[in-house]
Amino acid sequence: MKVPHRIIAAATAVLVASGVLTAAQPANAAAVTEVRYFVNNLSERLVVYVGETKKTYGLVPGGEHWLNIRAPWVGNQGEMGKSIAIQRGTRIIYWVFQDYWNTHDQIKYSTTNSYEQSVPVPGSSTGGGTKRLIILRDGSLSMDG
Repeated sequence: MKVPHRIIAAATAVLVASGVLTAAQPANAAAVTEVRYFVNNLSERLVVYVGETKKTYGLVPGGEHWLNIRAPWVGNQGEMGKSIAIQRGTRIIYWVFQDYWNTHDQIKYSTTNSYEQSVPVPGSSTGGGTKRLIILRDGSLSMDG
């Protein structure tokens, strides 16, 4: 018995939609990091600008903000414009991104907009998944999740 292609396609669509049929992630596939929360422990307002999407958000002092931003992949200096820029007053103090070349899906930051001089965000900044980026009272960064 020959099953028409449309029936197979429809059955596959139902199985995928119901979650019964899923595609396995390749062993070497990178994990996406979603910065779901931003915490501003400073006494002043901060501005978050996402270069990849061109969206801007304000962070009021002492607050936790649900922004749900996928960390942009950056693999060289020419891609730093995609970073999440955190601005204090009139000055950008951090450029935050997921390092394209890091095999641990590392979230890094720079204080000088330099890919080469970027360093890992302290805390739980590897492995992808949902994270919380924290600007501490002293102005430094931390990540948990």
